[in-house]
Amino acid sequence: MCDVLMGILLSTYTGIPLASPQLEHSGNHGGYPGAEDLFKLDPTLFPTSTRACPRPEQNGGKIPITPPHNVMPPGGSWHDGDIPEQDCAAMEAFSAGLDKCGIIYVGTEVWPISYEDALPMFRRLYRGPHSAHPSQTALDHQKQLKYDPNKFNVAVHFRHGDITPTPKEYYPKLLANVLSKFEDLLGPPESAHRLPVVVWIFSEDPAVLVADLEQLPEVRAGSVEVRGDTSQIPMLLTFSHWLAADIWISCDSSIAWPASYLAGDGTAPGMPIAIAPPSTRQHPEFRTFAEGNIVANIEGEFQDARGALRNRAEKRLREILESPPN
Repeated sequence: MCDVLMGILLSTYTGIPLASPQLEHSGNHGGYPGAEDLFKLDPTLFPTSTRACPRPEQNGGKIPITPPHNVMPPGGSWHDGDIPEQDCAAMEAFSAGLDKCGIIYVGTEVWPISYEDALPMFRRLYRGPHSAHPSQTALDHQKQLKYDPNKFNVAVHFRHGDITPTPKEYYPKLLANVLSKFEDLLGPPESAHRLPVVVWIFSEDPAVLVADLEQLPEVRAGSVEVRGDTSQIPMLLTFSHWLAADIWISCDSSIAWPASYLAGDGTAPGMPIAIAPPSTRQHPEFRTFAEGNIVANIEGEFQDARGALRNRAEKRLREILESPPN
């Protein structure tokens, strides 16, 4: 759960630095400027530690990756219990000097001991574009969205490659069930009184899923458009796209959990109706992040007792019909 990117996303959108610049700029997903000083959070809820990640060693063409471990300040102890032998060696080298062991990065981190206690605070502090005191990042991202405000935008996070806990076949089934909730509001492209739906695929390779979704009857009829030109959007801006959508379909990914949590039940200003993946049903910790979300099963079926999808579609159609032409 303690994913570095999760901390970066939450700190960016709350305006509170939760990790040091050294750490933020070292990860695969990059960081953001500023945050020179750690925000003084309650140390009983947010303990501070230092993380050192040793470089992997080449070994016969194989690169064994040693997971990074939390390294406490002097007088502290390891978070993770017993220390693997290679980490002991890395720690000894760390204490002797970074240049002698090839440390990838070192940074001070602040992570919550309990997400159940910390997440409500993050939701209160969220400074998105529709909040009373929006963050500058959120305002800048709002101007960079690819969405047409006169379209009904559905964002889909499809993770594949390294982890595929939710099969690809799940997404067409789920989307078909989503569209069925407001099918009568759809119509041919030439209709002036239809809900124009655009489905955006956010993935390492969107084309993998785009081809399958294009077989849906609504897409073949031109009532729904599918777009996959998202792979070059930076990660933080991708996060903004998820939260700016009308419907947000998440997947099994720690990148997606903060967006699912912030979306909640979709009633907060500017938040999407979020649909959580089937794994949410099996893992209690996932349910914490998906609080208020609609949860689908592996067949793409779900219960929408409040009629949230239908209500959102009707509301957006009224707004689109009442908006002045471009």
